[in-house]
Amino acid sequence: MTAQRKTSPSVSAAFVASGLATAIVALSVVPPTLRLETGLPHGIEHFVIYLATGLAFALGCELKPGVLATLLVFFSGAVEIAQLFVPGRHARLSDFIVDALAITVGVTAVSLVAPDWRSYVATASCRSDWFFIPLGTTETSSEREKQKRVRGVSVTRISRGGA
Repeated sequence: MTAQRKTSPSVSAAFVASGLATAIVALSVVPPTLRLETGLPHGIEHFVIYLATGLAFALGCELKPGVLATLLVFFSGAVEIAQLFVPGRHARLSDFIVDALAITVGVTAVSLVAPDWRSYVATASCRSDWFFIPLGTTETSSEREKQKRVRGVSVTRISRGGA
C-alpha cells in the first residue's frame, strides 16, 4: 500500500498562475470579435484578472516580492505591446497602469498578509522544475532529490547504529 501524496498549495498556485498568465495572453491577442466579455467595466476586468495573477504568482513562486512584481509588470507591458500587432486591437497606457497596479497589489498583499508562506509550505520555484512534473506524480525532481538525501542520511544512521 502506497501513501497518496497531495500536491502542495504552492505547486497548485504555480499552476493556477501559469493558467492565468496564459489566459491573459490568449484573451489579449485574439481579434476583438472573439474576445470574451464579462459585462463588467473594462478596467475592472483587467484589475481582477491581473490581481488574481499577482496573488497566484506570489503564492506559487519563491522569487522575492520586488523581483516578482517587477517581472510581472514587464509581462503586463509585453502583453499590451503585443496587442499593437493584432488587427483591431490596440495598446492602452491606462490598461497598462491598471494591470501593473493590480499585479503589484496582488504580490504585495501576499508578502504582507502571509510573509511566512514559504516557511510552512513546500515551495515550487518559478525558475525550477515544477513545470516539468512527470505524468502520474505530483513530485518535482528537487523533492525527489531531498527524499533521496533524507533516506541516505537515515540509512547511514541506521547502519552506524547497528554496527
